[in-house]
Amino acid sequence: MVRRRFLSPLRIDSQPAAFSGCTSPEGPPPGLLDGPSGPIDGQSGPDTVRVGDPINVRFTDCPNPEMLQMVVREDGTISLPLGVVVTAAGKKKAELEQEIWAKYVPRYYVRLKVTVEVGERLIFVGGQVRIPGRYPFTGDMTVLKAIKVAGDFTEFANRRKIVVTRNDRTKITVDGKKAEESPALDLPVLPGDKIEVRKKIW
Repeated sequence: MVRRRFLSPLRIDSQPAAFSGCTSPEGPPPGLLDGPSGPIDGQSGPDTVRVGDPINVRFTDCPNPEMLQMVVREDGTISLPLGVVVTAAGKKKAELEQEIWAKYVPRYYVRLKVTVEVGERLIFVGGQVRIPGRYPFTGDMTVLKAIKVAGDFTEFANRRKIVVTRNDRTKITVDGKKAEESPALDLPVLPGDKIEVRKKIW
């Protein structure tokens, strides 16, 4: 699911020379990718974008600054204005900023600065668990691990019916008993997931 908030449409200027003193650079201007994202070193880390991450993409230093809010889809991509689709998952923020920048300069803009911000990574665990609530997402979480974090099942829990709702509203039912017997069936959790343990029907 992609949520966008536009201040105004991105401007496509067919006459870049109209911007006085601007020339199309060969690559990102010096310092464009400096700052919180850090250098691109190809290593994974806390600033690596993940599937399910809520992110903000800011366009500044251009005629019509924009801020877009979206969630990284399960295929790892995000959609941007003018039909631009970029694979975000697995990239550091600085690497993603550079890739987005290259999609727009010099084709649509002479000058542009791109900033990517990753929102807080949370999951919600509710229903028949002992301590329902929101919890920080960690990279190796599965459905059963998330339920453990929430205090484990109550005595009224239907362990065979755990419903996971993704950011795009896709619902997946997990059989917790089978997952306990076969860890391969224990579904990985994504940022923003809602996990609900249904109640037994006596």
